[in-house]
Amino acid sequence: MSIKIRLVPDAWHLKDVGRLDNDALYRIDVQFSSEGNDTRDFVVTYVFDLDGNLIWYEIEDLGLRSNSRQQGLSTILSQHREKLGGKLIADIRVRPFSVNSHGLVFGLVVRNSQVENGSLQFDHDTVVDAMPGWT
Repeated sequence: MSIKIRLVPDAWHLKDVGRLDNDALYRIDVQFSSEGNDTRDFVVTYVFDLDGNLIWYEIEDLGLRSNSRQQGLSTILSQHREKLGGKLIADIRVRPFSVNSHGLVFGLVVRNSQVENGSLQFDHDTVVDAMPGWT
């Protein structure tokens, strides 16, 4: 797949995205999934090679918001950051990917696209979902 998705760090949604000391690319985020009238949160860490291919990930289930460790979210995010070592916040370009974990699909999943001549083609209806939760 030749397409790459540009991830630009900002102060609201993409705070933890950039390059590691070993030049690998990374993204750390909080994702969620609805379960009935409740929400389950996850802390996810993705590491990509220089070409934007996913090479490692960790997905930590924080449990349901109604009875979870939500007050420990900042601690868990810090632990995920520390595991990666030195890093630089920066724009990165990664390839779409998906992984199955905890009975859910996680990743940057492309919808409403077509493949022509071996390349992914986008039109105005194409969506890239940050799964789960951001659809």
